[in-house]
Amino acid sequence: MMDLIVALSSIILVVVVVTYLYIFQDLMKQLREKYNADYERIERPTLLWNSTPRNNILFFKYLYNKEYKKHNDEELTEACQALLILLVTASIFLTLNIVFFIINVATIN
Repeated sequence: MMDLIVALSSIILVVVVVTYLYIFQDLMKQLREKYNADYERIERPTLLWNSTPRNNILFFKYLYNKEYKKHNDEELTEACQALLILLVTASIFLTLNIVFFIINVATIN
């Protein structure tokens, strides 16, 4: 039973992460094209080439402080809110996977 829970949790985590990456890429395109000042302020984050701790923190602050709402752009707001939900969901399922891993290791002996 534990193996089934771990497998399902892992599958859900992968789906959440892939969805997050897709929406993130789309959001960066929106910011770059429509709200370039915001994009520059968070130091132009990308998935691979410009992903630093500093611009990740700036991006998370942008999300958590709901700075995107000043634009009254429904598409932008939906993307940002979806990313927030996906971040929380990924954190929950990652934590579950770690806990289940520890339980499995502890019960091997």
